[in-house]
Amino acid sequence: SKTCCTCGGYIAGSKAVVELLKFTSPGFVYSVGMSPVLAAAAKRALEMMLAEPERVAKLQAVSHEFVRYAKEKGLDTGAAEGYAVVPIMLGSSLLAGKLATRLFERHVNVLPIIYPVVEEGAARLRFFLSAAHELKHVHEAIDMVCEELPKAKADVEAMTHGKGAT
Repeated sequence: SKTCCTCGGYIAGSKAVVELLKFTSPGFVYSVGMSPVLAAAAKRALEMMLAEPERVAKLQAVSHEFVRYAKEKGLDTGAAEGYAVVPIMLGSSLLAGKLATRLFERHVNVLPIIYPVVEEGAARLRFFLSAAHELKHVHEAIDMVCEELPKAKADVEAMTHGKGAT
């Protein structure tokens, strides 16, 4: 659903399956159709992927390196296989928020995904990678995660024991 630069995804299946899902899946019951501008953006993204397959190959290389390097540094990437969206599993929602803030201060824009979006204890940072990233960006971002993680843990420890945050 993130590949085409817009929202949602697509359903592939028999007409009966597609119709069943359209009318019973919560994402369809509580939402509206895609706007024309989002449909145009998705169409253009598909055209670019077909016309410039080297972009897809570069994204795959960057994403695979992100997962490989993160694991080498001892970070938990969950079930990530090296696609455009890669998590760093942290467990604590508070830790995910603190670490995301520390990384943002260092110009790394990463979103914390916390409860109730994910179950309690499954908080993570979600990195969105693109063909615009270079391998050096991957290494720099992972290195910053490794530098800031202990500090964020200390912040959380101080907060949860009433000593204030740093």
